[in-house]
Amino acid sequence: MKYILIILFALFTIHYALLPVAAFAACDPNKDLCNPLSSDDFTVLVGKVISFIKDLVLYALAPLMVVIGGFQIMTAGGNPEQVTKGRKTVMYALIGIVVVLLAEGLVSLIKDILGVTK
Repeated sequence: MKYILIILFALFTIHYALLPVAAFAACDPNKDLCNPLSSDDFTVLVGKVISFIKDLVLYALAPLMVVIGGFQIMTAGGNPEQVTKGRKTVMYALIGIVVVLLAEGLVSLIKDILGVTK
């Protein structure tokens, strides 16, 4: 099980490491200096980083943890401790999803209250 997680982590790391290379290839360095961050404002950059972390948690890590928890429950073989461990894994993954969604909503609410337009 440990080796499967290491392989999945390596695949995700390689995938996300190569994404900037593909985005940077669209720029012609002979004409001008390319901006690899593709944002001119610090707030936009922070927003992109937060959006990346949110997407990583919601679409990669949380479903993976739910699958791992389900696998733990299915392979418990009558061991109540293993079933409890699997249920906790699923529960904490779902709690993580709720926390990420609430955090995003809270930031939007605070921006609306303060009148931030950007």
